[in-house]
Amino acid sequence: MSAESAGREQRALVTVDNVTKAFRREDIDVQALRGASLTAAEGEFVALIGESGAGKSTLLNLIGGLEKADSGTIQVDGTEVTTLSDQELADYRRENIGYVFQSFHLLPALTVMENVMLPLAPLPLTKAEREERCLAAVEAARIAHRGSHLPSELSGGEQQRASIARALVNNPRLILADEPTGQLDATTGQQVIDLLRALVSERKCTVITASHDRTMAEMADRTVAMVNGEVIA
Repeated sequence: MSAESAGREQRALVTVDNVTKAFRREDIDVQALRGASLTAAEGEFVALIGESGAGKSTLLNLIGGLEKADSGTIQVDGTEVTTLSDQELADYRRENIGYVFQSFHLLPALTVMENVMLPLAPLPLTKAEREERCLAAVEAARIAHRGSHLPSELSGGEQQRASIARALVNNPRLILADEPTGQLDATTGQQVIDLLRALVSERKCTVITASHDRTMAEMADRTVAMVNGEVIA
């Protein structure tokens, strides 16, 4: 084991061990994950690569607490995610996780700033504190200049940067990005990848992406291949 590998294990933020997950679809059991294991260090950019159906999105959803594993363990910053109650999972997601989705999921009637501010609604913050956090997030995502615009007035790349700002507003230690360039052209997708790369350096976030984008794999610190619900390499 190299010194770098040993250091990463000592600073692991995410540890997934032998996780399984099955779904019921049209009276057929689909085994989405088959004993998958994964680690991600603090401040590491990890790209999950594989064909559709390989289990990438399912693995992200389990790490993020959106779904529950059938077996195995998932630890994020010392918290065993698989044993949390529904309320504890909601708190865990709000306090630890920033999500970036392929489809942006911006509310069309709200401006960029209003969309970014939404995750702060449950928190006991003053108006000034909310505005300060929101401004820091849109500046980090390079979208502050479009803060007063509606999603319909933005390009695809700008919408994705707005969704990244929303993911950042709670200062998460872990960002989970599911096909973040899937609806973007190559040039705009590269800009989003560059932004995620910058967040790792500037904010010391851990970023785990699921992607078909080869450029994403090239920009990541480490690429993890998945096939048929298993982590292969």
